[in-house]
Amino acid sequence: MNKSKLVVLFLSGIFFLSACSSKNSSDKETTISTQKGNTEITANITQNSESSSGFSEYSFKEGKLETPEMDIQIDKTEVGHATGEDGIIIWFTITNKSEINIIPQSELYIFDIKQQDETSEYQIATDYNYVDAAEMLYPMYNDDGTTVDDELYDKNLKLQNEFEEKYGKKFYAELMPGKEVQTAIGLKLENIEHPVTISLSEPYASNVDSEKYVINLK
Repeated sequence: MNKSKLVVLFLSGIFFLSACSSKNSSDKETTISTQKGNTEITANITQNSESSSGFSEYSFKEGKLETPEMDIQIDKTEVGHATGEDGIIIWFTITNKSEINIIPQSELYIFDIKQQDETSEYQIATDYNYVDAAEMLYPMYNDDGTTVDDELYDKNLKLQNEFEEKYGKKFYAELMPGKEVQTAIGLKLENIEHPVTISLSEPYASNVDSEKYVINLK
């Protein structure tokens, strides 16, 4: 076989491999924006025919996460202040669809919660550095550490205990299979001016049809 034929065959093979590679690596990316009340919902959808196959039963839309093992619905939020710290209280309902006990606190790893200021973007921790949600709602202490007056102290102590009984302790308790519970947690904010965004963490964010949930603080 002469040299010219070898060159033609070699180049044909390169073009064939290149075409196959382009076809296999093609992804779809769609961006959708909408406005609903004070909560802005932005969907950044990425679909990959190979990597998303294991996440076909996952979704996060309008503040509701659905997975084969559990569902989490964000019910409401409220900005508060407790002993010198600004925070946001997030109430959510979690449903255990698995066959084992789960702990609500341990399941928040699936979320990526962030807040910006004028120059930077910050990660809001979901597994530590909590702000006392009950104290934000029913303050017993002033910013200087002194207690409020006796009558208000006694009233808010009772309300704090009721809140902890109804919501607080459920955050750390084991939720049994087939059960559902509403709980709440206080997360520390960087400021009270800029929105808080909740989206899925990796690898879910790259493989699940999802919407960014934006909480406007004002």
